Amino acid sequence: MMEEAKGAALAEGQRLVGEARQEVNIEKSRVRDQLRVEVGSLAIAGAARVLGREIDAKAHADLIEQLARQIESTGARG
Repeated sequence: MMEEAKGAALAEGQRLVGEARQEVNIEKSRVRDQLRVEVGSLAIAGAARVLGREIDAKAHADLIEQLARQIESTGARG
C-alpha cells in the first residue's frame, strides 16, 4: 500500500512539473511576442524622430516583422 502511494505521489509530481513547464513555455512565448511589438513600436518612433515626420505603422508592418525576425534570430544565438 505504501509503494502504491509512493507511485501515485511520484506520478502526480511528474504531472505537476510537466504542467509547470508548459505554463512557463506559454508565458515565455507571450512575453516574446509582446516584446516584439514593443520593439517594433520603438523602432517606428525612433525612425519618425529621425525623419522628422510621423510614420504610419500599418504601412510599415513588414519592417516591424523583419525587425522581429532579426531579434528572434539574435535571441536564439544568445
